[in-house]
Amino acid sequence: MKETAVVILAGTREAKMKSNLAKVLHPLCGVSMLSFSLGAARHINPAKTAIVVGEQGEKIREEFSNPGSVFINEKEDSPAVTLSLLRQFLNGVDGVVVVLPGDAPLLRGETLKKLLLFYEDLKPAVALLSAIGREKVDPLIYCFNSVHLLSVIDGFKEDDFPVNFHLGELMKLTAQMGGETETFFIDDPDEVLVVNDRVDLAMANRILRDRIIKKLMLEGVTFIDPQVTYIDKRVKIGRDTVVYPNCYLQGKTIIGEECIIEAGTKIVDSEIGNSVIIKVSSVISESIIKEGATIGPFAHLRPQTELAKQVKIGNFVEVKKSKVGEGSKASHLTYIGDSEIGKNVNIGCGTITCNYDGKNKYRTIIEDGVFVGSDTQFIAPVKIGEGSTIGAGSTITKDVPPNSLALSRTKQKILRKLRVKEEGNKS
Repeated sequence: MKETAVVILAGTREAKMKSNLAKVLHPLCGVSMLSFSLGAARHINPAKTAIVVGEQGEKIREEFSNPGSVFINEKEDSPAVTLSLLRQFLNGVDGVVVVLPGDAPLLRGETLKKLLLFYEDLKPAVALLSAIGREKVDPLIYCFNSVHLLSVIDGFKEDDFPVNFHLGELMKLTAQMGGETETFFIDDPDEVLVVNDRVDLAMANRILRDRIIKKLMLEGVTFIDPQVTYIDKRVKIGRDTVVYPNCYLQGKTIIGEECIIEAGTKIVDSEIGNSVIIKVSSVISESIIKEGATIGPFAHLRPQTELAKQVKIGNFVEVKKSKVGEGSKASHLTYIGDSEIGKNVNIGCGTITCNYDGKNKYRTIIEDGVFVGSDTQFIAPVKIGEGSTIGAGSTITKDVPPNSLALSRTKQKILRKLRVKEEGNKS
């Protein structure tokens, strides 16, 4: 097989999107739309790849720049300049040029491989992709003989182009101008869906999500109701994990084996170990949870939270930028911020680490085996020594030595109960 070059048309504008964001940067299952065209292209191992950009080209360059890609700036007011840049990219290519749209995210890499094999078998000037039953070919998915494509490009002059002429139109013209053309038909019309508006965007998102969930189910993951589970492309889940309805699994989240993710949970960019239970309506962001931990219900783990094995974080507990040691627990109504909690620590109900003085954040350190009574406030910075007990209702402002009992309460007073005569009409 001769050298293969890929050209991805990512400069198209679509007024129907009604957006300030370039169309190919709109997210689908947690990544930009253009990612899917680039992913499909990688399946055919191109020798070189060009991404044609237009409006917001710099944003596209920032997100997708890598050593294997060349960017061509499509100039609407000067099509000849754009063609010259394309010509430079194709210089020396002796083989096939694959042209893909940046707004057809459902095209599979396996299908692109088949198209290329189809082209290599028949060797036409142009091979194009379509779906059985479609009246027209919407996406610009072509395999060009490089000699044919270059000859057509070289035949155009600047006067031949109207203003706002796009490379996509050139590719259509090239496919129609001389040389044998063959069409490769596929069965799945979804693969040639072009995203033109928000309706198409939602449809593509649903189809991609269904593909992701189907693949995970075939790998041994249980989804109670796949239709109301929302999952991103980069999420990984281990076998025998059960995901309940209305969960949002986003970003680069990794979930281990034999976990239970209950309804209404949202997990973003987090790492979940094996046999973790996350109860109803918990929110977890940029956190690490080790094996056997239990979270929720209604818990909130904010960024830079690290929970060791067998930790329990209960209902209405918030943890932020803290490490919690193995076997420790905070079962309810607690805030742990900027803290380091040791092993086998019990945090009583209503405990707060007061980490902010209005200007700066300070850390609380609680060593192994500490028992913290309910309704305790730690005024950071403060350190609680190993094996200590903090009496309920205390406000701790100073370090506590190991194996100590710390109390901070006012003296309880009991006053004689006063009887109040009932007022009312006397008969």
